[in-house]
Amino acid sequence: GSKRQRTRQRLYLFYFLLLTSYVLFLPMRTAIDNKSIVLYHLSNIINGPKTSKNHHIIHMKLVVNKIVGACLQPLPERQREVLRCRYGLGDGRELTLAELGIRYGVTRERIRQIQNLGLDAIRAEGGKNGIEAFASLVSAHLDGLGGVRKEEALFGDVANVASDTGPKETLGNRVRFLLEASGKLAYAPADKDAHATWGLTGEHMKRAKLFATKLAGTLAAKKDEVLGGKKFN
Repeated sequence: GSKRQRTRQRLYLFYFLLLTSYVLFLPMRTAIDNKSIVLYHLSNIINGPKTSKNHHIIHMKLVVNKIVGACLQPLPERQREVLRCRYGLGDGRELTLAELGIRYGVTRERIRQIQNLGLDAIRAEGGKNGIEAFASLVSAHLDGLGGVRKEEALFGDVANVASDTGPKETLGNRVRFLLEASGKLAYAPADKDAHATWGLTGEHMKRAKLFATKLAGTLAAKKDEVLGGKKFN
């Protein structure tokens, strides 16, 4: 009846408000200006996401540790150790360029050069070490979710299906290393307004951020109306 419909609308409005602060954490579809897309995501929050044939990562058993090892093993020792320390692949602590410069008695710029040489070497062998396949799986997963995903949520997706991952505490470090080393995806670090996110392209990230800004502004301007449940357009 109408009472049930009003309750459902208010429930949607409640999650609509949550979406203001959580919007960059959720998968965003390309047509982000379409209101039905917002309702699609609200429905996913309430009912859980629908299974999609595009969510390739769900159907794969990822061997994260094996891929990381295949990427690092062929590198010269200095490059391998710099990458391990920069990404916290051992104990989870990510050392800065300056810290590694002090450790090895060189400038931070030299550490940056060593790091970039290692990453370039990994990308050059992407077809052999498995990093291209890993990036393709994650890209297909992001595409099925709309192109943007909060880093924590994406790492959780990988953790749910990964095997031989090593210590759970540093899985995120290894996944971040593989994604950055692949050079295939766009990344936005956390700041005061949003959590760290990964996207298919910089354009996907830009659109998601624009959507979040517009949504926050709209809700701020209509705070009383939305909270009161007086209107649902």
